[in-house]
Amino acid sequence: MSRKLPFKKDTDTLNYLSSTRAVLQIVGLESVSFTCTDYPIPGLNLSRATQATPFTDIPLRGDKLQFSPMTISFLVSAKLENWRAIYEWLIGLSVPNHPRQFCDKPMEYTDAVLHLYTAQNNKFAEIAYKHIWPTSLGDLDLTTQQSQNDEIAATATFEYQYYEINFVEDNKASRVESE
Repeated sequence: MSRKLPFKKDTDTLNYLSSTRAVLQIVGLESVSFTCTDYPIPGLNLSRATQATPFTDIPLRGDKLQFSPMTISFLVSAKLENWRAIYEWLIGLSVPNHPRQFCDKPMEYTDAVLHLYTAQNNKFAEIAYKHIWPTSLGDLDLTTQQSQNDEIAATATFEYQYYEINFVEDNKASRVESE
C-alpha cells in the first residue's frame, strides 16, 4: 500500500527569491551601515558521530551545530566610514603596533542584523547574528581607471555564535531559530 505525502507543489508558487537589496547593521557601529552587494546566508553543518562495529562503522547524528563564517561584500561609503569602522574594530581586537592604537575596552562581541528586501523594496526577512566579531577585512581596490560612477566594494568576514531568521509576512513576523 502506497502512502501519499502532503507536499505542496513548487509550481504553485510563481514568486521565487531574488537577491535585490540587503543592509547589514551592527550594534555599536550605529553611525554606519553596510549596503551589501554579495551577502550569502551562511550554511549550517551538524556534526557526525560514528558507532564502531566489527564490520562497517555506523554514522550517527551528532549534536553540535557548526555555522559557516559570514562573508559579505559591501559598498564603501565616500569617506570610508563603514570600511574604517571594521578596520578599527579589528585593530582594537588585535595587539596594536602603537600605543595610540590600543583601545581600553574594544568591542569584542556584538550583535548584527542583515535586513533583506524584495524587488519592491519591502523588508521580508531579518537575519540576526549573535555574538559577532570580524576576522578579516578585504582589500580596498582603488584605481584611477574607473569611471566616475563605479562604486567601490570591500569584503568582510565575520564569525558568530549563531543566527536567527525572522521572516516578515503580511506585517507579521515569524521566527526561525538555529540555536
